[in-house]
Amino acid sequence: MLTRVLAVAAVAGVVLYASIVAAASETRPAPAAPGPATRTGFTSVSVPRRVVYVIDASAAMAPIFDHVRAELKKSISGLKTAQPFNVVFFQDAKAIPLHNDGLLIATPDNKRSVEAFAKGVRAAGASDPLAALELAFEPRPDLIYFMAAGPFPDADAVIARVRELSRGGGTKIAAISIGAPNEKLAATLKRIADETDGTYSHVAPEQLKDSSTQPATRP
Repeated sequence: MLTRVLAVAAVAGVVLYASIVAAASETRPAPAAPGPATRTGFTSVSVPRRVVYVIDASAAMAPIFDHVRAELKKSISGLKTAQPFNVVFFQDAKAIPLHNDGLLIATPDNKRSVEAFAKGVRAAGASDPLAALELAFEPRPDLIYFMAAGPFPDADAVIARVRELSRGGGTKIAAISIGAPNEKLAATLKRIADETDGTYSHVAPEQLKDSSTQPATRP
């Protein structure tokens, strides 16, 4: 969900934004469900042509937010030019996007801009992803990596809105919870993943910290 996105799906689970594998063709492939993540991070068996990262920037993320930024940088650095992207943080009821209008081509300059953008975001406030998810769905990406520490003020409203936004298919959500196990948040993210034929995984903070200290590797 990063050169190694939150990966700990199969045996170990998922660590924050894993690297989206390379080589998308000039014609947009039919989107497929993300494959099992590995310990190396955000990876997908299929190659999503268009991807949006939706990341919780609430106060619950404060203890690990530096590691989240590091993982995001790694994942973005692995994108190919044919993989347009966007990054949207959320806190309280606000969406904080890297780009307000559609997706960015993954040029070296655009990829470098992510680091400065992420450094300008401070983890604070409540975890309310509605506005961020609405913005993420607008360009109809193949895949949305959605990381949250929660809990959400109105989980039912988030699930219902995702159901509306995902009508017609084409966009899958790889949902990742992070932090201490929270049954309510896990249930919400599983429902969100199910609504889009996506995936759900949980990552403990220590897994994210371990991952962010390792050098990036291309899958």
